[in-house]
Amino acid sequence: MKIEKGIEMPPDGRGLGSTVRLGKWQKVAKEMAVGDSIFFAGEKNNRSFSALSKCLKKMGYKPATRWVGDGHRVWRAE
Repeated sequence: MKIEKGIEMPPDGRGLGSTVRLGKWQKVAKEMAVGDSIFFAGEKNNRSFSALSKCLKKMGYKPATRWVGDGHRVWRAE
């Protein structure tokens, strides 16, 4: 194994810059306007609603989530 110095690290691909690919939830979040919501049917531990909520927050938007009937709903509040 050879240790190399001075090799520049490429971007990790998780950012929102123009040269990196947007993830699934980032694309959805960019399309949402204030007041828009998405319903996720299923169990309380459904990870999709959580992923979208975290993505909205990371992008600087204010998400709101509520348990509604048999699933979760995520709104872009601001």
